[in-house]
Order: sequence, then C-alpha cells, then structure tokens
Amino acid sequence: MKQLRPPTGTASRLLLGSGVAVVLVIVLVILIQFFMGWRATPVDMIGLHYTGGPIDGQRFVRIVDPGSGSSFLGLQDQLALLPVTQRDYTASDDEGADGPPIVAPARGGVDMKFDVGAYFTLNTTPDVARRFYERVCIKFECDTDEGWNAMLKVNFRRPIEQAIQQSIRDYTVNELYAGVPEGGAATEEEATAILERVQDQIAADLKENINTVLGGDFFCGPTFDRSVAACPDFEFQITSATPTSDAVRNAFNDNAASQQGVVTARNNAESALAVAEGNRQAQAALQASLTPEYLRLREIEALGRCADNPNCTVVFTNGSTGVNVQTGPPGGG
Repeated sequence: MKQLRPPTGTASRLLLGSGVAVVLVIVLVILIQFFMGWRATPVDMIGLHYTGGPIDGQRFVRIVDPGSGSSFLGLQDQLALLPVTQRDYTASDDEGADGPPIVAPARGGVDMKFDVGAYFTLNTTPDVARRFYERVCIKFECDTDEGWNAMLKVNFRRPIEQAIQQSIRDYTVNELYAGVPEGGAATEEEATAILERVQDQIAADLKENINTVLGGDFFCGPTFDRSVAACPDFEFQITSATPTSDAVRNAFNDNAASQQGVVTARNNAESALAVAEGNRQAQAALQASLTPEYLRLREIEALGRCADNPNCTVVFTNGSTGVNVQTGPPGGG
C-alpha cells in the first residue's frame, strides 16, 4: 500500500498562500459590512432603521431623527430615508412637471385643460411614517427618487383628476376660462374668485381622498408640524384653465377682441364729446365776458396807446361803441 506524504516544497507554499487569501477575503468582507453599517440621516430626511442580518431577520428597530450624526446600525441593517420637507405634485406641459395637464369637461361638455399643483408634506409622526413605509413605500421603493415619483403618479394623479371633475361640473367654460358668470360680465375680482372657489373646494377634499385611497393619514398640508397632532389640508393651485379645442379658444379670443373694440370706440366717443363740450363752454365764457363795461375798458386802453403814437388815428364807429386804431398818416402814404 502506498502511503500519503505531507506536502512539501512548492505544494506546501501553494496551500499556505491559498489559506491566507481566503482569510484576507473574509476579513475584507467583514470590514466592508462593518463600514456599511454606519449611516447618517440628512436634515431633510427621517430615517427608519430595520434589521437585515441572517439571524435577526428583518424587523423595525427605531426612528432616526433628521440631521442625526453617523451611528452604527448593524451588519446588513437598512436605513430607509423619507422626506420631511414640503413636496408637490404638478401637472402641466412645462418641462419638469410630474405629469401632463388634467383634462376634464366643464358644464355643457366642453373639455378643459388644467395646469395644477398640489403641495403637501409626508406625515412623519413615527407610527404613521412606519406604516406608510411598510404598506405603501416598499411597493414602489419610494425611498429613491424614481420610486417616489412612481408612487405619486399612481396615488396622487387619479384623486386629483376626480377632484377636478367633481368641482368643475357646475361651472361653464365661460366661467372657468373667461371668468364670466352666467348672465353677465364679471369684474376682475369676480373672475379671480371663480377659480379660487374651485381651488379651495379641491384643497379641502384632496387630502381625505388621497389618504382614503392609501389607507392612512399619510399626507398632510405643507404647514404640518411633527410636534403637533393636527394634519392640515393640502394647498392646491390652478395656474391655468383653457379649453382643449382650438376653435373654442379662438371664438373666445375673437369675442374678447370685439368687446375691446367696443370699449375703445366708446372711449373715443366720450373723449370727442368731452372736447366738444370744452369748446362750447369756452365760447360761452368768451361771449359772457363781452359786457359794455369790458368794451369801454378796451376803448380807453386803445386811446391811451394811440396818444403815445403821433402816427395813430382813432376812428369811432357805430356811435362810439366800437373803435378802430390805425397807425401811420391818415389816408396812408
């Protein structure tokens, strides 16, 4: 029987080198995991600490307040970051908007295009923030920018569309686009008030509609304060409301131009009338000033000037009621 011999020479050195390499790899992995276990929370974020080790499993540990310094979480632990600052969802044709404009029919069936913005804050009360992350956020990975935007697209846009549809169905395109109430023209304040009423109505319902869809009071208005239990309403703004049809818009523009022409013509007529009235009053004042006393005063002034001029001749006419002053020798020459 052949006996096994212990490795010697080159074989021994190869085995030793392999063992050292394995140890170094293990140490390197441990160091990487150790350094990755240290995390900090930015001032505009709240952190949710979850375990992630092979023994502990994944479970919630604690809330890490905004602006917290680096701390060791644990090997393979996770720190999910959620925003504490004001957020928004915008719908318009502008570059950078979260979605296209909202389209909804006004009373009478004319489709209107709305540029809107909803302004809100995530409810970061500890228990609410944890439920939001576990029930909603994980599905979209909303602790990333892409995931957050995807979450807004699914859970915000549809409630906003429904709120606009419900709020504008009692208003005509005249009221929403031109600010003209049914039955008459509107002042600038009245025209602005129409969209403001729609905005206020939507803002009052939007928070409840969105939170009902999500299953919790996860979002509040932009004035939300973590230290206060109140959850204020969203801020909502309609920046533009226009008919989708070019023909409808052109009809409104032509009508507006026609009305402006009427206003201009009326102003010109009133201006001409004012000039004529001013001329009439000036003529009346001049006629009223030609009294006998005034005419006699002018005769005396003329005689005085003529007396100082040797070449002046005074001719009285109409029984001395008029005077004609001639300069130069009588009869000319």
